[in-house]
Amino acid sequence: MFNAVRIDEATLHVEREPDCTLNVDDFTSGWNAEGYLQWAAQHADDVDWLGLLRRFLDYLAQPRPRQPKPEDLSRYRGGRSLPGFLPSFAVERIEVGRVHVSLKDSTEAAAGGLPPITVLELELSNLAVPADLNREPVGVSLTGQLGDDPSSGFRIAASFDHREETPQRRYELELTKLDLPQLASLYDTTLPLEILSGTVTLTARLTAHGENVAGEVSLLLEAFRCAEKPGKPLFGLPPELSRRSVEGLNRYAEDLPIVVGFLINGTSASPQFHWERPLLEIARQGLLMEGRRELQETIDRLGLRIDALGPAEEFPFLDGYAQLQQRADETARALIEGTVEELAPEELSDPLKTLLEQLLRSQQGQEN
Repeated sequence: MFNAVRIDEATLHVEREPDCTLNVDDFTSGWNAEGYLQWAAQHADDVDWLGLLRRFLDYLAQPRPRQPKPEDLSRYRGGRSLPGFLPSFAVERIEVGRVHVSLKDSTEAAAGGLPPITVLELELSNLAVPADLNREPVGVSLTGQLGDDPSSGFRIAASFDHREETPQRRYELELTKLDLPQLASLYDTTLPLEILSGTVTLTARLTAHGENVAGEVSLLLEAFRCAEKPGKPLFGLPPELSRRSVEGLNRYAEDLPIVVGFLINGTSASPQFHWERPLLEIARQGLLMEGRRELQETIDRLGLRIDALGPAEEFPFLDGYAQLQQRADETARALIEGTVEELAPEELSDPLKTLLEQLLRSQQGQEN
């Protein structure tokens, strides 16, 4: 039993090779990577960092037989066989001072370099091998920033409980003012839009019980502008309706921050993100702001699509997002109705500033 282990500083460099595999593929001995390498070769042209890392972890987590040691045990032949040795130890607490992570993309279709990730604090608790020795759920918490911008950061917390027959995992994620185009390599093929500009502030909570997942996401986009991807209409809409929807999103974002909340459910292998309705609502409001008569047919068709998604559920926005969403919605209605000629930026500055300060204080609290 180790009561506490501390590592002052660690560095990790991960490179996406030209064949789309990672340079850490063979860091564990005895792992049969054939399936992963075949998948990577087939999807090298249409996978981003998120998809690549997720599939890598999936293969890494698959059970695999231990490789026998190449030792000559002939002199023990005929004796009683003993079970293979497994390390059995537990660590109550692991603290890591600083972790520097760099991601390099060497593929031909690389979407550009990624900023270095500096983890300011990483903490693990109740870690045990084998997992049966865990007296409490394993906890992981890390806080960090991307690049050199001190206002742009993230916090990730997770707990893993394997003491019951059905494992349970909980995740929390907070992002503060991350520059989206700078991170395009992470989500390039995951998102249905090309993001031209904007920052994201996000709070998400997710629980996985066995294979089933459930969670909610509150999202703030500032200075946002997007474009369609060629041949990939938004949410499978007809091409013209998709183009108009993107136009509506951009029109809305010219005057207002985009604040949406949505639920996540399904399975860990195929999670469902219910963000279609809130984004289409924003797109329709943006087209109403535009106020052009030729857009009325598109507005009506978007209304039919939204109605077909069923009644909207009451979404419990996380932390301070509800106040900001309500303020933005009120201003959007005023713009649509023509009761204000233009948006005064100071009208939204106070609640927006309060929200961001709350998130930053939360991150600083984790560091301390």
